[in-house]
Formats: sequence, C-alpha cells, structure tokens
Amino acid sequence: MTMQAPEQEAAARLRRDPHDGEALIHLAVIRYQQGQGDEAMQLARRVSSSAPQFGPANLVLAQLAGDRGQTDNERRHLAAAFKVGTIPEPAVERLIRLMVDAGDGELARELLPLMLQRTGNIDLLTAAATQGLALGATDAALDLLDRIATQTGNAAAIYNHATALKQAGQAEAALAGFRRCLEADPEFAAAHHNLGNVLIDLDRTTEAAEHYLAATWIRRAPHADTAWNPKLFDFTTRTKLRHDLDQFALIKAEGIDVPELDTVIDAYGEALARLPNAADDTQVVELPAAAGAQLAPLYNRLHHLQPAGRLPGPAVNPALDGPRLVEAYRDNGPGWVVIDDFLTPEALDALLAYCRLSTFWFNFYYRNGYLGTSIETGFAAPLLLQIAEELRAKVPELLAPHPLRKCWSFKKCSGEGKAVALHADFAAVNSNFWITPDEANLDPEGGGLIVWDKEAPADWDFADYNRDNEKSRGFLRDSGAKPLNVPYRQNRMLVFNSDLFHESGPVHFKPGYLNHRLNITMLFGHRDRA
Repeated sequence: MTMQAPEQEAAARLRRDPHDGEALIHLAVIRYQQGQGDEAMQLARRVSSSAPQFGPANLVLAQLAGDRGQTDNERRHLAAAFKVGTIPEPAVERLIRLMVDAGDGELARELLPLMLQRTGNIDLLTAAATQGLALGATDAALDLLDRIATQTGNAAAIYNHATALKQAGQAEAALAGFRRCLEADPEFAAAHHNLGNVLIDLDRTTEAAEHYLAATWIRRAPHADTAWNPKLFDFTTRTKLRHDLDQFALIKAEGIDVPELDTVIDAYGEALARLPNAADDTQVVELPAAAGAQLAPLYNRLHHLQPAGRLPGPAVNPALDGPRLVEAYRDNGPGWVVIDDFLTPEALDALLAYCRLSTFWFNFYYRNGYLGTSIETGFAAPLLLQIAEELRAKVPELLAPHPLRKCWSFKKCSGEGKAVALHADFAAVNSNFWITPDEANLDPEGGGLIVWDKEAPADWDFADYNRDNEKSRGFLRDSGAKPLNVPYRQNRMLVFNSDLFHESGPVHFKPGYLNHRLNITMLFGHRDRA
C-alpha cells in the first residue's frame, strides 16, 4: 500500500528521531483512522511510557479505551490530557460525563480549578461547576462559578453562582448574590423567585412575598414569554377555562378596568368551544391550535390583582381568647383547636374579594375540580401576612417560634365530589380556614376537614406522608387512628400539628362562581424544629 504524504512525513521524522512524540502520535492517529487500533495503541503507549503527561498521547489512548468500553481508562487518559493543556470541547464534555458517572468527586476537585484556563465556553464551565457541586466538590465549584460571574458580569452567571451558594447552605451569601443579579437585570424572574426562597429560609416572609410577587408579574403578565414552563400555558382543562370565564364576567360586572378584557373573554370562549372531548372536565388536554394562537398571549395570566392591603385595624378577631386556644390545642391529643369567627368582618370581606377577583388561579393540575394558588405564584397579599402575624401574636406559645413559611389556597370549582387527598404537611403547625359563605354549603355537617389523631412517623420523608396515599392509609389503619370531622363553616379555622394526617371531607356545594369552596392554608415553622 502506497503511503500518503502525512504518513510519509511522520515516518521520515521517526527515522531521524525514533522518540519524536509528535510524529508517533501523528502516525497513531493515521493508524486509528485506517482501522488499525492495536497498532495505534502501541504507538500511543510508546509516547505515554516516556512522557506520561503528553496530552495528545492521552487523547488517543482515551479514544481507544472508549471504543473498547474501558470507561475507567478513558476517564484517566482524558483527565491526564486535560491537566496539561487544552483539549477539544467534546472531549471536555465527555470527561465531565465520565466523572459524573463514576461519582468521582476527587477528580472534580482537581479539574474544576483548571477549567477557566482550558475553555472559554461559559455553558460548558457552568455545567462542569454544577456537576462538581453534585459530586461534593463544593469549594472548587463555588470558586469556579464565582470567577465566571466576576469575569463576565453576566446576570445569568451571577444567578448560577447565587443558586449554588443556596444549594451549599450559604444563605446570606446567596442572598447577596441574587441581589447582585437583580442589579444587573431587574427583570430576572428566577432571581426574584429564588431570592424569595432564601428569604423564606431566613424567616423573612414579608420580603420574600414581595419578590415572589415580582417574579409572578414578570412571568405571568399578558404577552409575557412562556418558555420557562410551557405546560402551564399550552395545556388546560374544561374546569379551568370555565372558571376563568366566570371570573372575567364577575370582574366586568364589578366595573374593574382590565386591559384587553373583551379580547380575553372572546379568546377563552373560542378555546372552550374548540376543546377536544375528555373523560371529565378536569382532564388535562392541550389547547387546540386554532384557538391557541389567539389565546396563548392571554391564557393563565395575572390580568388583575385585587388589592388586599394591611388593614388599619385588626385582621384577626381581637375577642379571641389566646390562652384558652392554646390550652385547648394542648388538651386535644397530638394538638388541634377549632377557632370560629377567626377574622374580623373587614378582613373576611377583603380576603373574599381578593380570592374571587384576582386572576392568580394558575395551577390546574389537580384532581377533583380544584384550582390552586400559592405565595410563590401571586397569593402574597399584605393582608395575608398581617393575618399570619396577628395569629402568631394571639397564640405565641404555639406559633412564636414558628414563622410563616408557606401559604396557599385551593378553590373547589365543582360543587360535588371528593376533595384534597390524605396527606400531612412539612411544617410544625398547620392552619386551615374557609371563607366562602355558609349558604353555599349544602351539607352543614360536612365539607370541611378530617384530621386523624396519629402523627406521621418521624422517619418518614415528604414523599412518604404527602404523596403515598396507600402507605398513609395503611399506617392509620394499623395504628388504630381515629378521625376528627371538622365541618365547614365560613370564617372557621382549624389549627393543628402538621404531622397529623388530614384530608378534605366530601363536598356538596351549590353551583356557581360565588359558591366555590375557598380554603386557605398557612404553614408555620419547620417539621424538624417543632
């Protein structure tokens, strides 16, 4: 076989110097391309034996090891090549993948400090740091992300560093990082949201609510980009569309000025008419393409947020006897107390209007005809925070050590049927109260909450007691737990130990938008600090 010019040149160089590493590797590459893997390996090993850190030799050996499924050798040779010089980006990506697959945190600690010297690809650098965090190379990963952020001044890079600081448990540093990100880009929704998460962890709920709401306005304003979570905008249920249409009709009847409201109503109506048949009204389906084009910029958006500011007077009924409530809570087994006439009339009216008129019922991926909203998605009125603060002050022996950490509301849009499934919540103390007028409830002895008198086992995790219904039912049965039925009443609150399993009772409410059952849940404190 006649040698080609590159092969002839390599051979000539080797005749002059049999130890010419570059020529040996050049010839090894040629042999590899010719399908002569064994000879290529012999040539590369000749170089590697005399110059173990020679990068090109290690790259060839890594390729050969990879072809033969020898991933440990492939990783070792790629790492050796990377440590001494720049290697192609696909090789860097492969090295990171092999490092992750092997769970090699020690290698991550070695390689991450070299990354900025070896590549300018920010995405690749960020991926390497992220994987380093997962492998336990925390200091090296944080340092790399910090240097990327400093070098680029890019809001996304600053955000990635702040997120890693949060994951590493450095809350104050993460707080400063997210603030720097927002200085670089005030419309960075994820930074607002995660700043809220850090503030919640630091028990600064009022500040957290402000940033959650800022993120919601950025993400949920009409015509905002939906790429961050398409499933919330490209899909729907018949229940969701009907609810929103009823809500828009009420907003219009109240004379509230909402931009594009008539266009919104027309687009929703068109989408509802074109919605494909489903097994039931709560089945999630894709928005029809013909209707989606018109509806897409307007669907599932924060068109209106009804004001619900702090009241100049009390929000929680000042006549409630705090010491008696605490005593009743402690006397009732694992801990619970029912509080009637919980809110003042002014607070109750304002909260009811807030829930009926605010278009923040974004979450529709629930069974049984429920829609949901939470503090993270716009349900963050100052009035809610006032209520939480006053409740804590009313029963300090129960709640003073436990700041508000979560707050949400569920709306039962169908008047009949089952409700929220059996679960326990990850907190110290749970409070649940209802605000829809009693006239809507067709079953005065039901429609409320059923609480079981046995706590979730301390060694169960969130998935066990919040999502594994069968396991929870089995525990209650085997432990001889007994249910407490707390019937629905407007302005009734149940405060109870969050480790107690609970579920909504069967619901029998009148049809109609104003009759939707509205419950509000506030979670206080941490389960492991109760």
